[in-house]
Amino acid sequence: MNALGLAAYGSSSEEEEENEQQQHMVVELPVAAAAAAPVTGAEEDAMEAALARAGIPPAAPSSQQQADEEVQERIRKYITVQQERSNQDGGSALNFQGSLCAKKDVNNPYILEKVVEYFGIDELQSNFAPHVFDPHGMPLHEYSDAIALAQKKQDDERLQRQQQQLMAQAQQLSRHLPFVPAKTK
Repeated sequence: MNALGLAAYGSSSEEEEENEQQQHMVVELPVAAAAAAPVTGAEEDAMEAALARAGIPPAAPSSQQQADEEVQERIRKYITVQQERSNQDGGSALNFQGSLCAKKDVNNPYILEKVVEYFGIDELQSNFAPHVFDPHGMPLHEYSDAIALAQKKQDDERLQRQQQQLMAQAQQLSRHLPFVPAKTK
């Protein structure tokens, strides 16, 4: 039988045995083998050279080598404070989102405006460098507010023209009453 459970034509018992052996064989993946075996310096250099030829940059140094001790200490302190709060609250950790949602001011639909105003957030800011994309360098007619204003102005002008046309048609109809002959008996 083949993989679909159908009988194959002209199959011999040897082919069936080979198929069964292949199905039961465990294929060792090269990644798993590479992870299990220790890598020597020469193999590592060869691997880095192959990756460089493929256009893949070398791996960044591990975070343990780069980490600043002050930052690590602040993180440890934060974790211990969170654990202490969790133990005090009976297992429910106090988090920023929970405390923020518990405040009455969050129910205000204009909270975003207030936050932007209070913190002085530039809503047009971009993470790109200014030479790549400068949001403040755009012409005024490309901002959404200006586009919306222009669209509203066009709609108002269109409605005004339509009303004028309707008024003109109504005046023409009122001036020219059609003649209807009287019924004769």
